[in-house]
Amino acid sequence: MKKIFLTTLSVLALGVSNTYAAESSTTGKAHATLLEPTTIKEEVQMQFGNMLKGNHTVEIDTAGNRNGQAQYLIGGIEPKPGEFLIEGTENQAITIKGPESFEVKDGTNTMTVDNIKMKLNDGGDQNGGQNFTGTIKDDGTAKLVVGGTLNVTDQTPEGVYEGTYDVIVNY
Repeated sequence: MKKIFLTTLSVLALGVSNTYAAESSTTGKAHATLLEPTTIKEEVQMQFGNMLKGNHTVEIDTAGNRNGQAQYLIGGIEPKPGEFLIEGTENQAITIKGPESFEVKDGTNTMTVDNIKMKLNDGGDQNGGQNFTGTIKDDGTAKLVVGGTLNVTDQTPEGVYEGTYDVIVNY
């Protein structure tokens, strides 16, 4: 009877005991990358130059060429596309968005500039009003050139027309 009692006691002790699995652990890693904030500064203002009144358009392309009907184009002011200097962290991708169109004004009189084209770092032309991507160069800069088409009518009064447009740059 002693043997049966000890065996039963041993079985009961085994059944009541708690068994623990072996614990395991690891260490996770975290990373963060700090970038210089992007900045953008206008270096050259867009300039369509002098022209005569009439129903016509004048285009300034991103290469700096002025295109339009010759009988309306006159000299005196050198036409230029807008040029911007972008600064930020070298070799980082950026997203750029310019206007689809904007107005130039002389008092209450307006003309529309549309067909906006933008070019980053001598790349291909991109349409205004849409996001496009590019890269900041090794020296931490990028050059953005902006052109467009000025729409002139014979009802547009004589004057000096000026306007502004927004260009947005983000990582």
